[in-house]
Amino acid sequence: MKPSDPAHGDSTPSKVLLAAIERLSLPALLFGIVFFVTMIAVTIVLTPDRFPVRIGDRVVRLIDLEAEQEKLLLEKADLQAKHIDVVDAKTPALHLLGSLKPRNVSVGTVLLAIESVRTRFKTDSVDPISLPQISVSGSGTVIKIAGEVRDIGGSTMRTLASFVDQLRAIPLVSSVSEPEYVERKETDDSTTVSPFSMTIILHDASS
Repeated sequence: MKPSDPAHGDSTPSKVLLAAIERLSLPALLFGIVFFVTMIAVTIVLTPDRFPVRIGDRVVRLIDLEAEQEKLLLEKADLQAKHIDVVDAKTPALHLLGSLKPRNVSVGTVLLAIESVRTRFKTDSVDPISLPQISVSGSGTVIKIAGEVRDIGGSTMRTLASFVDQLRAIPLVSSVSEPEYVERKETDDSTTVSPFSMTIILHDASS
């Protein structure tokens, strides 16, 4: 028996490995190409924007929903800023609202409505109507207001009349008395202020 050739013995495994790689290289390359093309096709076909979603009467795409989400987030931030402004304002109506018992739901609703009406007259430069004193009767059906209206271009009476009309339009309000005026006064900036008082009667919730 002839001794094996060391060089021949070492080269046999490498030849087998090279042969196997040669046989597998083409299928592997073809599989890679097919897989790559398939993934591109799936990405194009199944992209969310190609399948709009119907929400009520609207048909929207994913990109539209993302834009709407950003809009809602901005509106949320704006409402939070306004909420902070209201809390920081600490108006008598809001102070009184915080002290009401849970059963006084109707009174709380009217107090919020009164504050909402008052702020409708507010502009960037002036806040013509202020309500420094507000009290609620023990029965929760009478709200007494002591306020002040600033004279803006001689429209004091018109402003207060519009304020009273809007208070009377509040659903839970039964009646609003005509304002009783106190002697006018001038502020340090020479603005004429007209103090007034009025009484608001609410509908009796128990009736």
